[in-house]
Amino acid sequence: MMPVTNTLNDVIETDALVLGLAPSVAMAAVYTSLAQSMGILFENAVATSNRQNLVADIAALDGIVLGMSETGAAVVEDAEKLDPVAKLKALLKALEGDKSS
Repeated sequence: MMPVTNTLNDVIETDALVLGLAPSVAMAAVYTSLAQSMGILFENAVATSNRQNLVADIAALDGIVLGMSETGAAVVEDAEKLDPVAKLKALLKALEGDKSS
């Protein structure tokens, strides 16, 4: 059987080891939690940035489509106004109207 003093010394040394390591173990837990939180933070930042880029692309596309639809209608109207055949037809109709009256 071991003497009581040796057993007591082993217990005291173990307690001292546990107490000595406690601050470093606690700080390791804090740093681990911090690292996980920062990872989630950056993951959310990237996801938000991707959503904002998607919204910006959709807004730009909507503006382009709207601009093209207005421009397309204006081009058709201008083409009808500048069409020489249409002008001649309108002139002939006007002349026919003058002859019949």
